Amino acid sequence: DLAKARDLYNRSLEIETKLGSNDMMAGTLHQLASLAHDQGKLDESCRLFERSLEIDQKLQNQYGIAKTTAQLGWLAENRGNTEAAARLYNESLAISQTLGNQSGIAGTWFALGSLARLQGELKKARELYEGSLRIETNLGNQLGVAISLHQLGKLNLDKHDHKAAERLLQESLVILTRLAQEQPRAECLQNIAKLRVAQSRFSEAEALFTEALGLAERVGIPFRIASIKHSLGLLSEKQGDKTRAAQLVREALPIFDKLRSPKAGDARRDLERVEGKQS
Repeated sequence: DLAKARDLYNRSLEIETKLGSNDMMAGTLHQLASLAHDQGKLDESCRLFERSLEIDQKLQNQYGIAKTTAQLGWLAENRGNTEAAARLYNESLAISQTLGNQSGIAGTWFALGSLARLQGELKKARELYEGSLRIETNLGNQLGVAISLHQLGKLNLDKHDHKAAERLLQESLVILTRLAQEQPRAECLQNIAKLRVAQSRFSEAEALFTEALGLAERVGIPFRIASIKHSLGLLSEKQGDKTRAAQLVREALPIFDKLRSPKAGDARRDLERVEGKQS
């Protein structure tokens, strides 16, 4: 329940502010920023991350600086500013390497891997994801392991290696289900559904997309809701239901626009194509 979590963090922030507990304030602001991002409030998220970073800089908390700088890179990437994202990720990585912070290194390698995948540098992405996976495995961080496996599965899906994609995505799903991590589980289900589409197993894909959408709606993740509706729209197009396809993409598009997501362009082109077929 993101709204309840937000309320609790705001109460904590009020108490910490009164006590002048700057180190705790930085952490709470970081959590509020992450929640705002998940709720699609990107400007608010950016402001909160910047407030958290300012406090950590005053405290010379290098761990906090590295963590929040990476999160600002994540925001820049989500808005399509890959140049700023790469700069921020590398700043974060340099701090984590100086500190010898293996968890921070793993997280930033993962982020840089996602950026490389987005830019079509699949070999570089694989190397970074595998490096992140090795560290997360050594640290015993099961969530980190699951997310790295998931990204490697997506990478193999990009390369049309369906056998490897299936194995990696299913391994990730098992861990995410055991950990009850609904947000990444929704994305994992969506990508297994995309694999089923690639295998022309449309009925299975529909069921998986529907399950993923239910999770995303229950947790309240605007980007994931829009992404799954977009995927369902493309599936409906493949199945010949152009009316449903157009409706689903129409529902996704304003969410992408509100989030200023680069995916809005893809959705707009898909909608124009589907509606063109209908005319």
